[in-house]
Amino acid sequence: MTDTLNLDTLKLAVGKHSNRTQGVCLLEATAWFAGERNTDHPECVSAFLGAYGRALNDRLSDENRQKLVPFIPRLVGTANDGKDEIRQWIASDWAIRVATPRYLDAANMPEEAAVLRALAPIVDRATADAARSTARKVRDAAWAARAAARAGLVARVKEELIKRGLSTNTVAAEAAVAAEADISGLAYGSASYWTFRDKVRDELRRIWNDSENKTAMAQAVQLNNAEGIALLGKLIDAEVPA
Repeated sequence: MTDTLNLDTLKLAVGKHSNRTQGVCLLEATAWFAGERNTDHPECVSAFLGAYGRALNDRLSDENRQKLVPFIPRLVGTANDGKDEIRQWIASDWAIRVATPRYLDAANMPEEAAVLRALAPIVDRATADAARSTARKVRDAAWAARAAARAGLVARVKEELIKRGLSTNTVAAEAAVAAEADISGLAYGSASYWTFRDKVRDELRRIWNDSENKTAMAQAVQLNNAEGIALLGKLIDAEVPA
């Protein structure tokens, strides 16, 4: 181990870095701690834990990311420990039967959430395959709901744009929803382009802030992130749930 990394003062950063002076993410810090070269794919860490750790590191806030520091010593030496298959089942079980239903509840899809929660625990290939089939059906239902919600948002944005005299073009409204900027009828970089873009962003923010499920979704994200951090410890130990 190297003594040049101080875990007590370490501040984890988002993303991948070309050198340590730019900062380090969870896996780069683990490589540093283990005396490896600068990389976010340290040889000492299991492939599954590396993938999970990179994704978790980047989706957390700066404050919550620091909660990953205590896991750095525990990640070292997990490579080729024979536990990655068990880790896959543990993570899949949490994602399908816990995290996703929480998001579905926040999106006003309680029936779909209940279907996933009722699945048998995922502990092996057979239970994973059974859960995957059900999860695909729920995914399709969620995508259909998303498409309907998007169509409603397009209509609301278009209505607001018409009120403001900015656009009467459905295509422009759809573009506004998809890219938060008009891509038709306005020259990129023109004064009218930037005015339109800013107005559209303001309207999208207003609609989102008025959304009934905004608070519920934010709470779901917060809880899933907290559990995602705790899950890292469970994945390192990789013990099959009783």
